[in-house]
Amino acid sequence: MKDTVFRSFILTSLMLILFAGGALAESHNPGNGSTQPSAKTAATLYFGGDILTMDGDAPGYVEAVVSAEGGIVFVGKRAEARARFPDAQAHNLQGKFLMPSFRDPHGHFAFAVQMIDQVNVSIPPVGPVRSIADVLEQLEGFKKERGLDDADPIIGWGYDQDGLKEKRHITKLDLDKEFPENPVVLIHVSGHGAVLNSKALQWAGITRETATPEGGVIARLPGGNEPAGLLMETAWIPVMEKLPKASVEHRLGVIEEAQMGYARNGYTSAVEGFAFIRDVEFLQLAAKQGKLFIDIAALMGFPEVEEWLHNPKYPFERGLYQSFSYCRHENHPGRLAAGQDGLYARPLPERWPVRTKELAG
Repeated sequence: MKDTVFRSFILTSLMLILFAGGALAESHNPGNGSTQPSAKTAATLYFGGDILTMDGDAPGYVEAVVSAEGGIVFVGKRAEARARFPDAQAHNLQGKFLMPSFRDPHGHFAFAVQMIDQVNVSIPPVGPVRSIADVLEQLEGFKKERGLDDADPIIGWGYDQDGLKEKRHITKLDLDKEFPENPVVLIHVSGHGAVLNSKALQWAGITRETATPEGGVIARLPGGNEPAGLLMETAWIPVMEKLPKASVEHRLGVIEEAQMGYARNGYTSAVEGFAFIRDVEFLQLAAKQGKLFIDIAALMGFPEVEEWLHNPKYPFERGLYQSFSYCRHENHPGRLAAGQDGLYARPLPERWPVRTKELAG
């Protein structure tokens, strides 16, 4: 029931943010000529809660909001809303708070799906970790809770060395003491790296002979070339690509929970800022099956640039240095766009105005 109510909140919030500013300001004017929706499109009247418009420099509250035809058609007094839209479906917020939603400027939605099968090793306020011992405790608890065997991988998310009382990175030596057989990977809070224990390093093929790639980091133990466990940037990317992937069916089954991680915090859009083709195809499939209730924009990852450019399913042109695929829950599954001007949580026009920049060389 809570999720159903919140989804109504999210839909309205999305529309509020799309029409915030001038259009919303005009709707406060009783003489603004709010239009009656067509008979084919049902209107919804929201009332019964604290409705914050975010219109102007000071907080402004109204009694009612009416949505129809994909937008806000009225903001103001409840009695006036009912008089103008007598056939609107009533939605009592029952004291809940309604406001314009947040939009994700940059993130990795694929992580949100994966995190459901991973353990939270974040520092407060996101997680309970304050020390290396806390990290080990979280990993051990997860192993028991999920019934994992000694050979099964354990993946943690949100690792942040700056919040540990030891004020240093965890090394494979710390992890090996408690997990000599399980491959353990602690994904850094930035998403740009991870700490691996010895079993995971072995699985990843990282040894003392492995050269540090340009633009990457392979931390070494003092006094030698032995990997300490930390991999960052270009040293991490090929390992990240090799991480165990859940089946498409499993990910489709948990994608609602992943979206609710955004929705519970007031976000109606998400970004996958480093998408592989398989990620976009998964999002398009989810959209076609009606499983997306927030908007998701996926920016292509540079390791597959040639695959993107030569794939007839994704008609990108050479010269674009940033492109994104847009997957929307409502009538626009998988439509493509390219540009550098930002992400827009709204239906894409048939012709998308973009600026381009030639690739070097």
